[in-house]
Amino acid sequence: MTRTTTDIDEVYREYQPRIARYVSMRIANRADAEDAVSAVFLKVVAHLAEFDESKGSLSTWIYAIARNQVIDYYRKPRAVAWPEGYEPVAQALPADADAALASLAVALERLPERQRSAVVLFYYAGLSHKEIAERMGVSYINARKLCSLGVAALRAELAE
Repeated sequence: MTRTTTDIDEVYREYQPRIARYVSMRIANRADAEDAVSAVFLKVVAHLAEFDESKGSLSTWIYAIARNQVIDYYRKPRAVAWPEGYEPVAQALPADADAALASLAVALERLPERQRSAVVLFYYAGLSHKEIAERMGVSYINARKLCSLGVAALRAELAE
């Protein structure tokens, strides 16, 4: 199937804010997150003509590309070389906030895949329960239940 420039523009306009939010919640460095979002849409544009709607929805495909881009980001080793005599300024968040975010990330990884997806789509991607239900191929009630169970499991995990 061939795609026109208009199709590409529409896809970008619709998904760029969502993908930017999704990626920025996973990559703390703003510049790196923006680079990752750019890479996602370069891949989308490069392969949009090959996308087959019979194999899944466009949004699922784009989110899979974004997820893989985040994984690739963390796979690459990064060495920070500070200029001589320069010491980095402390982060704006208190020291214990980093630990809390790290604990949350670990707790999220321990959730079952469907609960994790529902929680991430609701809280990080900003989707409604209805949109989550459509994206995950479940009922509205099931999407709400997956979010609820996921949050309850996170609370229990973080309370320990």
